[in-house]
Amino acid sequence: MNFTFTPKDLSAIYRRRIENWALSDAEDAQKIPRAERVARGKGFVRAWTLDQLPAIGNTFGWLKATGTTNIFSVVMPKHGVLKTTLTLNFARALAINGQRTLVIGLDIAGDITDCLKPESINSILSLQEESGLLSVLKTHRASDEVVRPTNLPTLSYIPESRDLASVEKSFSLAELTTKLEALVSSLRDRYDTILFDTSSHFSKLDQASVLIANQIIIPLACDVSTFRSFPFCIQQINDTLAGRSRPPESLLFVPTLRELNRLSLEIEASYRIARPLQTTLRAIGSYPEITETPTKFSVFETMPQHQAADDYFNIVSQIWARASTTPESSSA
Repeated sequence: MNFTFTPKDLSAIYRRRIENWALSDAEDAQKIPRAERVARGKGFVRAWTLDQLPAIGNTFGWLKATGTTNIFSVVMPKHGVLKTTLTLNFARALAINGQRTLVIGLDIAGDITDCLKPESINSILSLQEESGLLSVLKTHRASDEVVRPTNLPTLSYIPESRDLASVEKSFSLAELTTKLEALVSSLRDRYDTILFDTSSHFSKLDQASVLIANQIIIPLACDVSTFRSFPFCIQQINDTLAGRSRPPESLLFVPTLRELNRLSLEIEASYRIARPLQTTLRAIGSYPEITETPTKFSVFETMPQHQAADDYFNIVSQIWARASTTPESSSA
């Protein structure tokens, strides 16, 4: 899919009015790439391509570098809570704002890998195995062969592959934590943000990511099954956090799949009552017109004027603001 973005599109993506003169001044100052003229309707308009968004975001974006590398673990020991969808939208939001971002998937199902691969999967040949996390952990270094590019120059990923099962069998939790920490240390100079997208099984790899991340994000679906499993899932996370030498800098609950009915709203309210200082001010709604299966693009790129884009803008902004400050509490 080939995207081009007009000045009006950029204003919608970056949630601010960007005047034509401001874009022209930025072009003249070589702060952003020069636009091309593309056909729209009966005429031509100025437009930029997808790969140029990060440079534009550096000047006009809403997410600015914090001056340190943030390590996020998006974790919840349950499926169907929008973990991967949140990771994808967060990662791409950071990338189009000019932040150098790396996503490391920890789920053998490979959902975030499928989302971040520039090419589509249209035949079994597309599923050819790539070098993955096992080879990286053995050397404590991520080579360019393992770290894969995406369609955004500021966004990369380490693909999930079948060797994740071997990782679980080959190392203890303590060994995995040490190796994952060494990997992250080797990448700090290359990235502003590293995001772990975890599985629903809370594997040893998932637990290791919780042990080394300085920012923990816990999506909570506003549905009955998540509400019922909430105490057990949070206890699992707390048991893992107890093994840390020091607590994470931030831990944030994100209500997701919130519907506008009494039951869903009551469940959301119960999360906020249970964790009043650690729950985001807004929730991510459930939108029938948007599939819950993640696509290859964020809502900011594909439908920036949809309510879902407003939801993710508010959630991402609060997560990023929390990452820039020291929280009052950091236990689940």
